Amino acid sequence: MDREDLLVSRVDRRALMQGATAAAVAAILPSTPALAATPETRRRIKLAFDWKFALGHAADIDKDFGFGRDQRTYAKTGGSETSPIAEAAKADFDDSAWTDVQTPHDWAIDLPYDSTPRILAPDQDDPRAAHGFHALGRDHPENSVGWYRRPLDIPADWAGRRIGLEFDGAFRQVVVFVNGIIVDEHAGGYSPFRIDITDVAQPGRPNWLTVRVDASLGEGWFYEGAGLYRHVGWRPEPLLHLVPHWNWEGREGEEIEVWVHSNLDRVELFVNGRSVGAKTVERNRHLAWSVPYAPGVLEARGYKNGHLVSTQRRETAGAPAALRLSVDRQRLTADGEDVAMIATSVVDARGRPCPRANDLVAFEVAGDARVIGVGNGDPVSHEPDRSDRRHLFNGLAQAIVQTGRKGGPITVTARADGLRPAVLRLDARNTKLST
Repeated sequence: MDREDLLVSRVDRRALMQGATAAAVAAILPSTPALAATPETRRRIKLAFDWKFALGHAADIDKDFGFGRDQRTYAKTGGSETSPIAEAAKADFDDSAWTDVQTPHDWAIDLPYDSTPRILAPDQDDPRAAHGFHALGRDHPENSVGWYRRPLDIPADWAGRRIGLEFDGAFRQVVVFVNGIIVDEHAGGYSPFRIDITDVAQPGRPNWLTVRVDASLGEGWFYEGAGLYRHVGWRPEPLLHLVPHWNWEGREGEEIEVWVHSNLDRVELFVNGRSVGAKTVERNRHLAWSVPYAPGVLEARGYKNGHLVSTQRRETAGAPAALRLSVDRQRLTADGEDVAMIATSVVDARGRPCPRANDLVAFEVAGDARVIGVGNGDPVSHEPDRSDRRHLFNGLAQAIVQTGRKGGPITVTARADGLRPAVLRLDARNTKLST
């Protein structure tokens, strides 16, 4: 068969974390030469908007919209009017009290933190860490199931074609309904999946898509997500990475462990211009030195085939003086989905990074855009991820800014008490959306 390339919402799976969903639709043409896919036959329909969301319940059927009450859960008829598979999957279900959301969507970041005292063995990891310490999982059935609904407009001219749904990712146990009938299930938070809905779809008539997502169980990976979310490639250029920072006020003369990661042959370490030794790089291992702390400059020099090819420095910074902003790219698409990843740092009066700064940074946005999330890399931070402010951690923080659909200039300003603010200018361009 020839397949039309009809992708509804191809979003980056890196953004699809706990509870996140994103859907795509595809139609397959009959196997007829005259109907072979051409650019003219390709149509794109976005499903990022018009979703409704509500929490269900992993242990209470009544609070989970009756899902599982009837023993005909997997009946091809979809239950009955008096005993549906799930109330929330019915076409006439009243979802007016549900929350309006767009995908990618993550309900976990809006949950409270689990502050229940726990007694752990010295070598035992806190299992809550896998959920970012949010109140999610088997201990919190009231927060661990989410329901999504939206109308699904299937053009009348799709009649006679194979019609499918594609999901880029959803965490973690997913049940998909179309017109009240379960069309498929998927278990796996980091893999896309595709569903054929031809037998239940009604081209040219109202259709309803409902998705139940159960995040009670994890996959042994971290909450922030992981996997091959970017191209895999060989890295031939020199790599030299020096840690930690070199601001250890009050610890002068104490031994500080210094690590270097490199793909070179040999690395020599210097403190204030004095060598503290050279080491041969071992494949897939790091190099380590124990160095008495003295303010100034820590420098690593990397050699390949006897030649100096790379240098990394860490310099003791003075008092924090100003904020700085940087971004992955400044030109965005005004489609209501595109995002800019904005990094925030602090520098002293001479422009040197201040790695111990922990100031509270507030982000302001002017233009057709908004801050949809913040972070700082602190694994034990209990600050909300959906906010317009965040404390720095090791002198760094991040804000995610999402465009609207009007386009135009966007200005992002970062402010913190006692520091010079930073301003970043972006530009969102309108593009013709396909239908």
